[in-house]
Amino acid sequence: MRRRFRVAFFSVAVVAACVVSYFFLDLPIALFFASADGPLKEFFAAITYLGESTAYLIISGIAAIWYRLAVKRPLFSNMALFVFVSIAASGTLNALIKYVFGRGRPGILADHGIYGFDFFSAGYDYSSFPSGHANTIAALLTALYLIFPRRGYIYVLAAILPVMSRVVIGAHFLSDIIFGSYLGVVTTMLLEQIFEKNGMLLSERREPAPCGPK
Repeated sequence: MRRRFRVAFFSVAVVAACVVSYFFLDLPIALFFASADGPLKEFFAAITYLGESTAYLIISGIAAIWYRLAVKRPLFSNMALFVFVSIAASGTLNALIKYVFGRGRPGILADHGIYGFDFFSAGYDYSSFPSGHANTIAALLTALYLIFPRRGYIYVLAAILPVMSRVVIGAHFLSDIIFGSYLGVVTTMLLEQIFEKNGMLLSERREPAPCGPK
């Protein structure tokens, strides 16, 4: 119950942050970075590719099959499958929300002065909300944290630069990366519960041995 309350509170806080960002932060931040240039922007343009999901899906998918069928290590297979499903499931939800909201990207704001939503629109220019790259990074690092739950701050620090790169290079608004990250985190947390309930352990944890007859 406490976990559900925390997730509900977190969700409300994220939605509120996105609304505040939309009305007060997205525009000035996007316009600032639209006029920025130089080595810093080139750096973020390079690391933004860390948010591409393809490589993570291929590696985790192959690892899940390899550990299950060739090496016969079901625990490692579960870990890899968890990473794969987390990225794939959150990415699918992310793509659906993109289509529903049809938010214009910063590029068409800079070129045509268009800011807002064109609901149920397809195409790159109207797929800003939420950020798919932020979603991928958040799902990946949340899955790794749930598998190896030590020093959580390292995962947070690892996420900051590639997630923020989407705003710096003008691909997304601030609220896009906030909600994209949220979606990746929450989807992965829900999937962890599904895996555990189906007996697909994600670590070396063992249930306490039953007590013998007294």
